[in-house]
Amino acid sequence: MSPTARHVVVTGAGGFAGAFIARALAGHGYDVTAIARRPAPTGAPSAPRLTWRQADLLEAEALPKRFDALVHCAAMIPERAPDPQSLHRVNLEMARKAFAGSSDAGARTVVFLSSMS
Repeated sequence: MSPTARHVVVTGAGGFAGAFIARALAGHGYDVTAIARRPAPTGAPSAPRLTWRQADLLEAEALPKRFDALVHCAAMIPERAPDPQSLHRVNLEMARKAFAGSSDAGARTVVFLSSMS
């Protein structure tokens, strides 16, 4: 992560990789907005500087207005969208919106984690 990045958005924070990355970044002193499709479960691991946000990445207001970096871990999985064309379309559209939103927010760093989906 860039030494000047202070506010990092992590999408897909409800999943294994996204949750780990969000907590690790917060533990290293970054302000982190962890975005998940579902609410954070009761007793979800937390950390100072870590804010959980429930949002659908297909919606315009899913991302904060300003942030410095994006770690995009979100992906629809085959169990939730068994139709391959729909799965591809949703994952591609989520990524497009996340990348456009990071540009609008002034983010200078984007990290994209791929998925088998």
